[in-house]
Amino acid sequence: MAPLLKNHKPWPYVVNIQPSEINGLDMERRIDLTQLRAIDKIRLQSRKGLLEANYHPKIIQAENVVLH
Repeated sequence: MAPLLKNHKPWPYVVNIQPSEINGLDMERRIDLTQLRAIDKIRLQSRKGLLEANYHPKIIQAENVVLH
């Protein structure tokens, strides 16, 4: 799990997400891959939206920055 934080950041370990009907975000957010956490799946109550597939390569690239 990684948090969705407010505001755009140009850092290599951040993925900036634009709001859309599919992802259900209310404003531009960022995923900060330096803040990865393990959580119990019981804490996942309901889904608010779905992250579009075009962000997946960016997430993998940011993970590589953090984990290598």
